Formats: sequence, structure tokens, C-alpha cells
Amino acid sequence: TLIIDGWEDELRRSLYGTAAGRVGEPTIVMGLQDATGKRGSADKLLDTAEVAMTEMGIVDAASFLALVTDNPNVMKAFRGRFVKKYPWIIALACWVHQLNTLVGEICRYPIAKAILTKANCIVTFFNGSHYWGGQLKVAALAEKITRGLKKNCESRWYVLILLASSVLAHHTPLSILVARPDARKLTEGFSAVAPDVVRIVQDVDDEFWPWLSRIIRVARPFVDAITASEGRSVTLADCMLNLLDAAHQLSLLDTKDDNTLAEFKTHACTAVDKHFRQMATPVHRLALFL
Repeated sequence: TLIIDGWEDELRRSLYGTAAGRVGEPTIVMGLQDATGKRGSADKLLDTAEVAMTEMGIVDAASFLALVTDNPNVMKAFRGRFVKKYPWIIALACWVHQLNTLVGEICRYPIAKAILTKANCIVTFFNGSHYWGGQLKVAALAEKITRGLKKNCESRWYVLILLASSVLAHHTPLSILVARPDARKLTEGFSAVAPDVVRIVQDVDDEFWPWLSRIIRVARPFVDAITASEGRSVTLADCMLNLLDAAHQLSLLDTKDDNTLAEFKTHACTAVDKHFRQMATPVHRLALFL
């Protein structure tokens, strides 16, 4: 399988990497090209892929049966051009990227998005404060919590769910910490916990913590599906089964005593239905059948 992806590095260079993958074997890096200052068009991507193949001594993509990329419009157009030139190639959008997009749509539910922003605010403060971050670690260890707050990664929605899970796990130590007098006001010249963080943790409206739990309950099965779909030995059928299992878990979510959760679940089910139709291509359906 030919794999190609692009990203921007810390020097703000636009890079494209090309690799060859095979089930159960290590991925082979074929090439890395600097496309800074050039338009990321489908034709440019085709040229990038062909240069990488030529440098590896591969003629007419003869070593490949499939092509995998992420799924923005330029990559869709690139896959179309690649298949037109090499018609035996099975071109697919990256399954994990699509699952991440699905998690993102679930989390764009207005209240859920606001709650996740607050959770990120908590993590940003404590991970950015040497003193209060250390105090939280001590309080967490007293509650036998050994893992810290998970950092966010922009564009990776599933990481935001892991962040939310880490915040929820720290509910008790966070509550104990912000109740301290020195956490609520400047003491002997030392800074207190940021007022907005204190308000979020105290949650006087009883909204933040219940909603954080709802978001995790709804989205976590799809985050687990991402993890289960990342291995080198994973097949297309496995990918389909992972998504179907996550959707099944969502369908079983009990909402009879929580109308708010029921509305959020309905939103999530709509997102899953939409993305399933896009993700489950004839190739994926055939793989599942076989």
C-alpha cells in the first residue's frame, strides 16, 4: 500500500512524506519532500508520489495494490488522478482520519464543544504552572491517580476525549485543591489558581462535570475504535467491525433518566449514520462480507 501525507513542521515548512505499508510488516519510508511555497494541488501530489517511487526504483507503481491518504478535497482529487493513471490501484481514505472526523462532529454539539473548551482550560492552566501542577500531582497521588492530565493536540479530536477523561479522573483532587485558601487568592505574593479554572472546577451550576461524563460516554467507543484500527495487522474488515462495534455501544447507551443525554445521543447517532455511509465504501463492505 502506498501511503502519502502532508504536514507543517516546527519551522513552518510544508512537507509531504511517502511510505510503503504491508499488513504485519514495518512501514518503509520512501521519501520526504519540501513543498514550501508550492500549491498543494492534486497534480503536485501525483508528482511527489512518482518522484518517491522513482527514487526507490519502482516503475509504474508496479509494487502497489492500494493507495491510502487522508480525505480533504485535494487528496480526493489526487487519488482520482492516481487511479486514472494506475487503474488497478484500490484508492482509500485513511480510516483513522475518518474516525477522528466523526468524533469531531460528535463533539461539535454546541454544549459539548463549550464543555471541552473548559476542560482544555483546566489542563492548560495546570500543565503550564510548575507550582499548581505539582500540587495537583500530589493531590492526585493521594487519591491513587498516577496518570497526569492529557495534553490536547489540535486537529485530533480523539485526543480531546482523552483529555476530557483525564480531567474527569481528577475530579476529586481538583475539587480538593481549589478549595484551599491559597488557591483562591494571592497568598504571600504567590499566585492563586486562575479564577476561571476555580469556577469551572467548582461547577456551581452542576453542568460541567455531568456533561463531561456524557461526552466521554458517547464518544469514547469511537476513540477506542481509532486505537483498535491503528495496528499494522488491521484489515479493512477489522476497521468495519471496529466502527460497527462502537456504533452498537452507542445504541445501547441508556438515556431513560437523562433527557439531556438522550438529545446528545440523537445528535451522535445522526453523525454516525452520515459518516458510516461515507466510510463504508463497496471495498470495505466486500472485505467485511469476505
